[in-house]
Amino acid sequence: MESRAYQATPTPVLVLLPSLLTTKTNRPLLQGQTSTVPVTLDDMVYPTQCVARGNRTAWVIGDLPFGSYQESKEQALRSATALMQAGAQMSSDR
Repeated sequence: MESRAYQATPTPVLVLLPSLLTTKTNRPLLQGQTSTVPVTLDDMVYPTQCVARGNRTAWVIGDLPFGSYQESKEQALRSATALMQAGAQMSSDR
């Protein structure tokens, strides 16, 4: 009996979804700061909650602020979890 191995190449599927990004630039703009570095994770939870409550159809993306994911994978997971508990469907560090 002959055995064979096959390798399937996954085909990328592009899905365009309406999305809303809760960006970390909201605090510097509102408070007159010149950088997004002072923005904390707690600063991002509230706008994410507000956007998620008002949203009916778009994909909500929570923006991870500087310092909320660089320390370790565990820290990154805790931070992403906080934004998802606030209503985001995913998080981003961009």
